[in-house]
Amino acid sequence: MIKSGLIIFFLLFGTIACAEGAKYTREECIVRINIDWGDASLNSKEATIRTITDAIRKAPDMGFNKTPASSAIQGNAREFIYYQYKDDCENRIENTKKLLRYVRDNITDLPPLEVDSGSFRPGVDTIRSSGPWWKDRETPVGERVIIDDKEYIEVE
Repeated sequence: MIKSGLIIFFLLFGTIACAEGAKYTREECIVRINIDWGDASLNSKEATIRTITDAIRKAPDMGFNKTPASSAIQGNAREFIYYQYKDDCENRIENTKKLLRYVRDNITDLPPLEVDSGSFRPGVDTIRSSGPWWKDRETPVGERVIIDDKEYIEVE
């Protein structure tokens, strides 16, 4: 009984500590990749998006890269891939460029890809990941959050 209580205490304390130690707002961690599809078919787009996102997610540790915590595909023609980092956000643009170089070096027949250096706010048209890693989280207390394929419950 005491062991169970201690485990729950440390799990809750760890999550709260992460929330208090958040360094960045979500906007500071969002980056966008622009895709020039040309006349690609929808099936081709979906396969290419899957290939790009899988390659970035599975990229080996190259000393500079922090794999983004979450992604979203947006745009009427699915021409934007948004990534939201949870660490090293001040280097998100340069790190994403390096990850794209890795993707281009390992995958052939990709459409032109560009890391957009603009600023992007979290929202339904971009990406809406939230959680204790960002100062401006909007996840309600008790809601489940999945980041990096791990499930968390938001606590206050």
